[in-house]
Amino acid sequence: MLTISKQQMEALAKRKLPPFFSMAASYTENEFPDYVKALKQPLLEWVEHTYYEAREYGMESQRDHCKFINYKCIFGDDFLDKYDFARPIMQSTDNSRIKLSKLNVAFKDHFNRKY
Repeated sequence: MLTISKQQMEALAKRKLPPFFSMAASYTENEFPDYVKALKQPLLEWVEHTYYEAREYGMESQRDHCKFINYKCIFGDDFLDKYDFARPIMQSTDNSRIKLSKLNVAFKDHFNRKY
C-alpha cells in the first residue's frame, strides 16, 4: 500500500492555492469594490497575505477564508486590534467555524450596544 508523506500532502495543497487566490480576489472585487479600490497593495498580494494570516488562526477551508476576508473588508484590516474581543476569539482553541460564529455574535453584541 502506498502512503503519501506529510511533505507531499503539503506540496499538493500548495498547488491549489493560486486558483483559490484568484477566486478569492474575484470574490473580494465583486463583493467589496470600494474596499479593493482603497487597497494600498495589489489585490492578489492582499489576498495571499490574508490567507496566511487566517491560517495562523486555524482557518483551513475556503469557506472560512472567505469569511475572514469578509471581516477584514467590513471591519478593516486591523479589526483584530481595533476590537478588543476579536483577537482572543481568533486565538482560542475552538475550531474555525466556532471562532467565526463567536466573532459574528461578538460584533452583533458590540454594535447593538453602541446604537
